[in-house]
Amino acid sequence: MKNLLIRNSLLICMLFFFSSCSTANKTGDLVFKNFSKQGKTHLFNDEKAPKATFEFNVEYPVKGDTQLMEWVQSQISVFNFGKSFTSLKDQEAVDKFAENYNKGYIDEIQPMYKEELERIESKDDIGHWYNYEITLQSTPVLYKNDILVIESLSYEYTGGAHGISSIHYLNLDLANKSKITFKELFLPNAKDQLTELIKEQLKKDLKTDSLDKEGYWSKSIESTNNIRITDTGVCFVYNVYEIAPYAMGPTQVTVPFAKLKDLLNKKNQTVNKLL
Repeated sequence: MKNLLIRNSLLICMLFFFSSCSTANKTGDLVFKNFSKQGKTHLFNDEKAPKATFEFNVEYPVKGDTQLMEWVQSQISVFNFGKSFTSLKDQEAVDKFAENYNKGYIDEIQPMYKEELERIESKDDIGHWYNYEITLQSTPVLYKNDILVIESLSYEYTGGAHGISSIHYLNLDLANKSKITFKELFLPNAKDQLTELIKEQLKKDLKTDSLDKEGYWSKSIESTNNIRITDTGVCFVYNVYEIAPYAMGPTQVTVPFAKLKDLLNKKNQTVNKLL
């Protein structure tokens, strides 16, 4: 019994030790929570009329170092909703964005819908394109040491054959309270070499000797500012229509740090943390 108690005590200590190490490796000890808003807005408040459907889910830090938490909250709001949301956070920001979206839909679409109603004999003749839709999912995908990466997935339909999905990333250096941007990360003359590395890596990932044969527009491929920091390298992210047809969806190409080392701006403090 005594040995069992000793073993259990040691196990608890070890779990506490590793838990403490894990927490200590995350600058600011930030804890995130999801804030959401969903619903629909009908034209003229008529449930039989076209509508805008929306769903927003955005994770904000709600615990941790106070100053750092407030800075990250502001960065997430601006990243997802725009500069006018700098001072808004969590539920307040999500609610305000939903309000703005609904108002924009009514202001833009309602006059056109009214005009068409006056011209047609039946509401059944009205096209489906009056029905708008938007979704947004924003969440941390990497939180390690000083680095925090936020992923934003969105889908929006505003008429036409189909909606548009997109992926964007916000990379933050928590120690310096700064954004990690393409311009700061790479040397000024690195663009052409980066483009070749990206094409090389994409060929390797696809196990092909021709990107055009795989459906990509190789002449359109160049280094992009839409990047994501990973544990192993820098991921270059291309949304639909940027380097390939819509049906192929977004493309993400991760080039290892080992291949990028000569192109990274080592005068930047963040770069030295990554290597």
